[in-house]
Order: sequence, then structure tokens, then C-alpha cells
Amino acid sequence: MRSVIGLGMAVVAGSRALVAPVVVGAAAVSSAVSVVALVGPGRTSGALSAVESLALLGLVFLALRRAPRPVGVSAALVAAPAALLIVPAHETTDDSLLANLAGMAVWGGAALVAVGAARYLDALDTRRARSVADAQREQRLSLARDLQRLRRA
Repeated sequence: MRSVIGLGMAVVAGSRALVAPVVVGAAAVSSAVSVVALVGPGRTSGALSAVESLALLGLVFLALRRAPRPVGVSAALVAAPAALLIVPAHETTDDSLLANLAGMAVWGGAALVAVGAARYLDALDTRRARSVADAQREQRLSLARDLQRLRRA
């Protein structure tokens, strides 16, 4: 739930500089609560931990897409393990190591999908910017040729 609020704050915040601190803060709070739940006597399970994991994965995607590159990568490296830690902290009992590992593998795969999607969209943005720059260059060269022809005539 804390991550959902952090995700909402990061989306609403128009500044790219605010994205990374919001992501790191939400991941830190989520990790702290997960560690307390992990060592605590009772564990809670339910849909809220899945929502929290999904929100953290959304924050990974958001950090990689919106924050400046080195800061965004650092923020994503903080948020992704937090999403993995939620599974053993909230969802399983002490004697189900295999279930812990399976859950962590699923959320780890989802984190890789979020990273891949963010990188793919960055590649599309770069390709689009290059295409626009090439088109502008071609238009300038065409205009220069036309002006040169008019000058000679």
C-alpha cells in the first residue's frame, strides 16, 4: 500500500528529479516493513502484498523511464529487491523454502520484464529522435539545394 502511494506521488510529480527519491523512499519503507514481518511472529498474506509487489515493479519501470539514467538505475536497483523480499516476508510459512524460492523467481521474472519494457521504450524513443533528426537534416539539405538552384537561375 505504501508503494502505491509512492507510485502515485511519482506519477503526479512533474519533475524528473523527484522520481528517484520517491522510488527509493517507497522501496525503503516496503523493505523495512517486510523485514519486520519476516522476523515478526505473524505473517500476513493476501492481495495487498501482491499489489505492493506490483507497485514496486511499477516504480522500477518508472525509475528507469522518467529519472535521469544513472539515478534511475540506482533507484531501480533498490526497488527490485524490495519486490522480491515481499514474498518470503508476507506470503509463506517458515517451512516452505521451495514456495519462497518459486515466488521470488516469479517476481524476479516480473522485475526483468519491467526493466526490459523500460529499456525497449527508451530504444524506441532514441530511434524516433534519430529519425526526426535525420528527416530535419534531409529537409534542410533539400531546402539548401532548392535555394542554390534559385540563386543560379
